[in-house]
Amino acid sequence: MNIYQVGSRFYPHHICYMVNIFGFYMFPFIFLFTKDKIKGLFINILKKKVNYFLLLIAFLYLIYFIFFLNTTASYNFGGGYSYKIATFLFKNNYLQKIFLSLVFIFSFVIVLIFINDNYINAFFIIFFILASTFINPLLHEYVDPFILVFFFTFSESKINFSIKNFFFIFFYFLAILIVAKIYYSNII
Repeated sequence: MNIYQVGSRFYPHHICYMVNIFGFYMFPFIFLFTKDKIKGLFINILKKKVNYFLLLIAFLYLIYFIFFLNTTASYNFGGGYSYKIATFLFKNNYLQKIFLSLVFIFSFVIVLIFINDNYINAFFIIFFILASTFINPLLHEYVDPFILVFFFTFSESKINFSIKNFFFIFFYFLAILIVAKIYYSNII
């Protein structure tokens, strides 16, 4: 049975997974902003009316996600890190959805920061979130290189890239690689 499907069905639960993947990869870059920039980013979220609209959509999506979507998979891969952690921590599907929703909220705020920082970021992020709803299974490998290349190429963020910050990013992603290598070597 071939589980790879692109464009044949709509997978609305992938919105949660993709936002969580974006939040996961963008999270360490928040620490590289200058202190003035960090303060300004959070203030910007509260100032723009479009963010309240996006938060309302996110809230309605979470209600739909928790109460109406079936997130159980018939395979053991895909869904991103948050889905794997949720299935590892909780056997109950409802508790998994609550966990995924909490990660989604945190990740959504991170995504909002980068969307508000640059409209090119917004287009890129929205494109991948919408595209993910037609791809099954949803794997990190689809977006890992795109996120990093795009971030360093088109982001106009005022990032402070000192040696200390470089090593912080390096060890963050090295830890991800090590954990992923251990995880996937145990299930294959």
